[in-house]
Amino acid sequence: MMAQLQPALSLLGVMTLEEAGAQMEATSGPGTHSPEALASLWGRSRDSFKPVCSNPGFPEIRELPASARGHLIQVPKHGSFGPMVAGFGWSIRIVEIRPLLSLAIHVSLPRVEHWVERLAKAETASLLEGCLPLRADVLQLNSAGPGAASLVHSDLGVTWMVNFQNQVGAIPVAPPLAVRVAEVNGRMFLFDGYHRAAALLRLGQEWIPCVILHDCNWTFLRQTPRGHRFEPSPFSRPDPPCVGHFATPAAVPTLVRREVRVMTVRFESMIATIE
Repeated sequence: MMAQLQPALSLLGVMTLEEAGAQMEATSGPGTHSPEALASLWGRSRDSFKPVCSNPGFPEIRELPASARGHLIQVPKHGSFGPMVAGFGWSIRIVEIRPLLSLAIHVSLPRVEHWVERLAKAETASLLEGCLPLRADVLQLNSAGPGAASLVHSDLGVTWMVNFQNQVGAIPVAPPLAVRVAEVNGRMFLFDGYHRAAALLRLGQEWIPCVILHDCNWTFLRQTPRGHRFEPSPFSRPDPPCVGHFATPAAVPTLVRREVRVMTVRFESMIATIE
């Protein structure tokens, strides 16, 4: 069965042609891009790769407006917040998008377009709920079998393969995932929220509300799937890959496998409803 592919934008020009070929084979499958097509895409990306700002890795950071205070008070109270900050010091701020260093090599165009539509209303409330969400989204059941199920997250268009342990008590709920920025040796990397950041740039917005994780390290950053992230070497360049590059011709159109997220749900006990 062929892998389902989706259109993406990829920063291939940061790598050598050989690295770009290995990267696209890993994320798209062998033969998806011919050697000639890949060489053309890589050359376009490389030739278009220019600095997008004067402060890569050191974005301007601001306090959120006083009108956001009610929302911000609720963010750390959510049950998913503790695991999300992973024991690091944290702060909630609004951060300049373009200079954020990009761990991601690709962004999915359908997911960017989803967020463009969702964030098109630039009111503070919709922007906060999109980037620092408080609601949990129920996953819609797609198919089920013994001990496992396939569910679809309606907001992101992402399929989740779920392995159930013990009894199946309920359809699981997707926890809110805030935009996260990781500070490593004083430099700021976008960790979660690439599609939202790319969407905001398309909408002419230059700032994004986020949770900043302080004093992080590369061990933490490597939680990002290997096939989709840059290794540390590009960030020693004078013009490292930044989130702003996804809004330039350096981000070339490619095809990548549709994302499937795998999670395990463990139920300690099952609650039965008696009618």
